Amino acid sequence: GEEFVHLCLKKKYPLVHSPRFFLGDFTQACKESMKKAKPLLIYIHNSKESELTKAFMKNTVFTEEAASIVNESFVPFGVESSTKEGKKTINKLGIKIIPCISIRIEVKTDEYHILYSTDALDVKKEVFLASLNEAKVNSPLLMSSLISNLSSSTRPIISASPSKPDLRSEEERILKHIQDEEFKKAREQDLEKKQQILKENQRRREEEDIKKAKEQAALVQKMERMKKKELIPPEPGNDDLNSSEIAFRLPSGKRITRRFNKTTKIETLYDFIETLEEPELLDQQFEIS
Repeated sequence: GEEFVHLCLKKKYPLVHSPRFFLGDFTQACKESMKKAKPLLIYIHNSKESELTKAFMKNTVFTEEAASIVNESFVPFGVESSTKEGKKTINKLGIKIIPCISIRIEVKTDEYHILYSTDALDVKKEVFLASLNEAKVNSPLLMSSLISNLSSSTRPIISASPSKPDLRSEEERILKHIQDEEFKKAREQDLEKKQQILKENQRRREEEDIKKAKEQAALVQKMERMKKKELIPPEPGNDDLNSSEIAFRLPSGKRITRRFNKTTKIETLYDFIETLEEPELLDQQFEIS
């Protein structure tokens, strides 16, 4: 990271041919690797291991040719092992021998393939140091070999991390399914509620229309009765020889009497009955017999 570049490389090793190390932290370097679709080259520096560190600085990626290859084909990330970021990176990678160079491909978040790691070489530190000092580990040749393998095969050179199930994606998928089902259910309930409201409003409108129609009809009938009542001749007196008393018996048994002229038409008798406004006769069909 930035701390390693400024506080370690530039101060302690100003003359080495260093790759252009990524200046962010390890997580950001992983994202940058995925973004650029380039393998991530991780160098973990160890200031306390003087002999091995010097050998790394002399014979690995810190040569002019190797640094050029790294800059072109990798996202280089460097960190000092004693720093907070260094300890965090070592813990994540499970590194045991420091200094260390590890190269890996970031498949996606938390999933990767390890292509190469000096920590994974099954040799003693002394043997590895001797190999470095004797230039048996040729850094430009190593970089070229790794690039060649990258282009010709998707299989890891050294080892691969086991493919971890993407639990986060699965949880998100399940959560989305639940949310979709809840949304669908809520939408159906909302639609059903709206339909019920529409039906209730329709029923109320129909009832209101029926009520208004009945009130209108009752008003018309009342006005017709009033007109008929006005047209009925006055009741003759008891001493009028041209009149007769007529008795009407209603369905309830109630008896109503009134005198009419002998020339009165039968229609007038019907009109008289209609204008009585007896509850049992209202809106009812009847006959005079």
